[in-house]
Amino acid sequence: MIKLSITRLLALICLCTSIFTLSCEKDNEVNDGVVQLLSFGPTGANIGDTLLIIGNNLQKVTAVDLTGATVDKAEFKKHTSEEIFLIIPSSTVRGKITLKAPEGDVTSITELDLGVTTTITSFTAQARPGENITINGTYLNWIKRITFANDKLVTSFVSQSETQLVVKIPDDAQTGPLVIFYSGTDSALIQTPDTLKVTLPAVTNMTPNPVGHGTDLTITGTNLDLVKQLIFTNVSTPVTTFVSQSATQIVVKTPTTAMPGKLTMKVASGVTVTTSQDLGIVLPAVTGMTPSPIKHADNLTITGTNLDLVKEIVFTNANSIASFVSQTATQIVVKVPAAAKTGKLNLKVASGVGVSTTQDVTLILPTTTNLSPNPIDPNTDLTITGTNLDLVTGISFVGVANPITTFVSQSATQIVVKVPYGSLKGKLGLSFVNCSYQAESGQTLDVIGLPPLAAFPFPIYTDGLGSGYGDWSWAARDMASTQIVREGSTAIKATYGGNTYEGIRFHNDNGPADLSAYTKLEFSIFGTAGTGGKTMNVVINEQWGVPVTVIVVEGGWTTYSINISALPNPSPLKDVILQSAGWTGVVHIDHVGLR
Repeated sequence: MIKLSITRLLALICLCTSIFTLSCEKDNEVNDGVVQLLSFGPTGANIGDTLLIIGNNLQKVTAVDLTGATVDKAEFKKHTSEEIFLIIPSSTVRGKITLKAPEGDVTSITELDLGVTTTITSFTAQARPGENITINGTYLNWIKRITFANDKLVTSFVSQSETQLVVKIPDDAQTGPLVIFYSGTDSALIQTPDTLKVTLPAVTNMTPNPVGHGTDLTITGTNLDLVKQLIFTNVSTPVTTFVSQSATQIVVKTPTTAMPGKLTMKVASGVTVTTSQDLGIVLPAVTGMTPSPIKHADNLTITGTNLDLVKEIVFTNANSIASFVSQTATQIVVKVPAAAKTGKLNLKVASGVGVSTTQDVTLILPTTTNLSPNPIDPNTDLTITGTNLDLVTGISFVGVANPITTFVSQSATQIVVKVPYGSLKGKLGLSFVNCSYQAESGQTLDVIGLPPLAAFPFPIYTDGLGSGYGDWSWAARDMASTQIVREGSTAIKATYGGNTYEGIRFHNDNGPADLSAYTKLEFSIFGTAGTGGKTMNVVINEQWGVPVTVIVVEGGWTTYSINISALPNPSPLKDVILQSAGWTGVVHIDHVGLR
């Protein structure tokens, strides 16, 4: 037993030697034969000490009532008209004293207090919230309050005696030691050295497991009637209403957003208990998908189990579909969305959990195997061979704003189309039935129209970086784009954005120091929609303050030749930076070098 604090209550009695407590004042000095209580003491005496009572006509007193005990006159140690001596019984507690007399009781104004030390010898080690525990010890009748763990204060007891106290455990008490306050002239707080273990619920089984959303889950175990809340994985609001509940079983409806995981039970004290086993959730499973390959907008039949749980289906590259042609537990029929691409499906249930199919849904797309002739002159017939070309509704040529939708001829394996004026070198885009994106030709079409560019004596970029040069760019880029190409097979696709002063940077610590053999820095730029008229800075060797500027031309390739003599401090040529000057957009860069 641990003593936490002591308050010493000293009361001095102003009677002769100052050890007695004045209990009442004498109304008059005349002895009228009535029992009078003048004083008693000493206060602060211990159990078993002698208590002295002083008064008048005390010979008439038949008994003295102390709080918690009564002493008959036969037990008085001394009994005269002015004094009574008695031994304080062990069951006495703090309170007023009453003199019993034939004419009536005489009760003190002040209270008798005693010096006691409460001790705890044992108590119930474990019990449920709401059950009674028994505390054994000495002077337990002096206990005024008990504090359970979690600061739960109890001041009302089931029963209380000198050696035993019975108290009900609060519903929200937690496991922990007890802190007990007892009164008296040496009142104190004591803490039990041992812990009261408050019983918690325990789970032995959960059935069915896995369980379906919205269906009943039966939880078996012990002390389950203590559970106030059940917390499922991925369910933000605890479940507080059960189908049924007893000490050994809880039946609860599984929330529709529950995900696989452990259950957490919370009791009134806020203490939580987590199950050792996971609760599985019944999820859909796919066994087949037909037809595959399949066309866009056609109906796909998905077979499997628990498919009635599916709320959404996500095709690769497409948004979720929540509306189906039909749905049962074993089959879903769904229309293939326009944005879908070949890949796996993801089937989502109400909780948001997604189940991916093991097999891919293959989309039927038009494909090209050959472009002929290639190179080709504008306004001449191009023959495209391949598969599923009968699905094609439009062909996009690089440099031409709108797709060509009228063909010379079309079949599943061949399309003949006239190449429009303005077409540039690049891959073709194939629009097709019920699809929101384009397929791309496997080959690049080389359109005759722009003169070929001569090879550089000192290349910086031609189908790749020149010797010694590295890509130090801080703009988004594809350094080997085949989308729009001026010369060769690749170009740089630069996407300027961010802080609007981003750059494509060619860096070479060992760049040519002797530029006497060259007169021009040359590069070609193709401006996409929205970039026409934009200024591009050409920064040499980090001379940011003195850039050379060029103007982007939209919709075509423009080759720029800058006199080396116009470049600030070009030797050695470590850096060539093509920087957007305060704008965002996409350009294609090709054929960079010195002449």
